[in-house]
Amino acid sequence: GVFSPLSPHPVTIRHRAYPSVNHFFQAQRFANSASYERICAAPSLWELDRLVRKAEEAHHQAPEWDNIKTDVMLLGNYYKFKQNADARAVLAQTSNKVVVYHTADTFWGDGNDGTSGKNLLG
Repeated sequence: GVFSPLSPHPVTIRHRAYPSVNHFFQAQRFANSASYERICAAPSLWELDRLVRKAEEAHHQAPEWDNIKTDVMLLGNYYKFKQNADARAVLAQTSNKVVVYHTADTFWGDGNDGTSGKNLLG
């Protein structure tokens, strides 16, 4: 759905275009590495995933990543909703309702139970 970083909503951040928020997020994760350009240009989410796994195996992750990943995701989502009118319209329809990213992930999501996760993407 539109709230997922995998949604096909392109973003331009710091004069660089990315096919999705996930492309931006993963590119920042491996910034200043040999993997960066290939990750930015991945033609599909499948290829992006493959490149990310290779970068992980090569230990290319930025050393400060755990300290900045939340800010990177926030910036990516800010630009997604600012630059894509259809995504912004869906977000506006939520009004003052709580948005829950229902997934087993307890950092970005709700832990699949609505209570055990931080729900940072919600």
